Amino acid sequence: MNIGQLNYEMSKWPYGYVVNNVIYLDTGQYDFFKDYAIMSQDDIEKYHIGTCWDLSLYIHKICKENNIFGKLFYIQSNHEDTHMWFSFERNHLYAFEAAYKDHAGIHDFLSYEEMFYQYANWCINDWDTNQYFIVECNSNVNLDDCQLMLSEDFMNYVLKNSNYVFGDAFLYEQACLIDWRNNDCFTM
Repeated sequence: MNIGQLNYEMSKWPYGYVVNNVIYLDTGQYDFFKDYAIMSQDDIEKYHIGTCWDLSLYIHKICKENNIFGKLFYIQSNHEDTHMWFSFERNHLYAFEAAYKDHAGIHDFLSYEEMFYQYANWCINDWDTNQYFIVECNSNVNLDDCQLMLSEDFMNYVLKNSNYVFGDAFLYEQACLIDWRNNDCFTM
């Protein structure tokens, strides 16, 4: 499958998730941050649904299997709102957005800085805040290693396995001190 076909197919998939074979299209219908777990590849392909975390990890895996290597980026606000996306380079810098339906598609950017500003603008407009940071995830943040991780465990995992690249560095440092599940401190 080429990346254009993947983009076309995933453009039809709604934002949501599956818990115990029940589809949720609204994060308010379920205790998302307490009980939601990253979906498996089988469930993503079976239900054609996912959150930004699920879909970005899925895109990353499918692209890698098809020799399209890229990076995962994660943005988090001071209110713990988050978003994740996949980017890759092929003569240009591209971001593959599948979950943020108002901005879904493959977007062309001149630089990482331009891409970070664009994602920050999209997110902070929806989140009603201007405090955020962006990290680049390390290669061990992938669907195989993250599937079935609970939300709070995933947030901890991403922060432990990423590098700050943009935004509020102090907010990033503070977020790295929080264990989202236990409210304990951990060491980076």
